[in-house]
Amino acid sequence: PVVDMQTYDQSVIIYATVYGGIVGWDTRVQKPVWRLENELQHGVITTICVDSAGSWLATGTSGGKHICWDLRFRLPIAEIKHPNGSRIRKVACHPTEPSYLISASQSNNEVSLWNIETGHRQAVLWASSTPVLSNVQMVNRCSSQI
Repeated sequence: PVVDMQTYDQSVIIYATVYGGIVGWDTRVQKPVWRLENELQHGVITTICVDSAGSWLATGTSGGKHICWDLRFRLPIAEIKHPNGSRIRKVACHPTEPSYLISASQSNNEVSLWNIETGHRQAVLWASSTPVLSNVQMVNRCSSQI
């Protein structure tokens, strides 16, 4: 099953599957023109993005990893692990910085800005009442009285 898809150019759609396949599908010939295999040990792919120049793509996984691929040579070029291993919900390419990746993770309503070249987190938006960059996730407890 397909988990996410992006346009690559005017005729190719890139989609990712539950089993780790990343496929370039050419709409003109109605068949795959290339395929990448994301290792399942990184977790299930949850999201993908393709940079505006079409030279790289990034995946986010349920295991908290970002895997960046060079689309020219179809090789993985960077692997960035979230410090807590939190599930990656969405990745997006930065609109002005070509080597930066924006990532939303499941824990603590966190959005991070990652430098793909260095693998370091450059900034984080934190929308949680837990201490900033803590490893603790808030537990939502509701109690009702009758």
